Amino acid sequence: FFYVMDLVRAAGYETVMIPGVPSFCASSAALGRSLTEMNQPLHILPAGGRLSLPEALALPGTKVLMKSGSAIGQSVQALKRHGLLEKAALVADCGLPTQKVVEDLEKLPADIGYFATIVVSE
Repeated sequence: FFYVMDLVRAAGYETVMIPGVPSFCASSAALGRSLTEMNQPLHILPAGGRLSLPEALALPGTKVLMKSGSAIGQSVQALKRHGLLEKAALVADCGLPTQKVVEDLEKLPADIGYFATIVVSE
């Protein structure tokens, strides 16, 4: 968001940030899952980020893979290799009329888009 906000400001428009519910929290609520318990760490990671998926999945605690849509096939295969597929679920288009909740990632719909969030519980 900030890079867009900077562009809008540079074009001479006033901007205001309004706090909201982060999509990963909304996704967790849609799944009916807690993100953490007591001293358990929480890692919010872009699916195609600098940290490799194997490294990310090796982290302790809950992992949230943001914007997983374009990397969904790779993400599912990595979850399988790490024995985490059964602990993972996905919410696509959270809060939109097109929202999809997928508890079994082996049964993914073909039309998963950019706004897909995978929650991997410990």
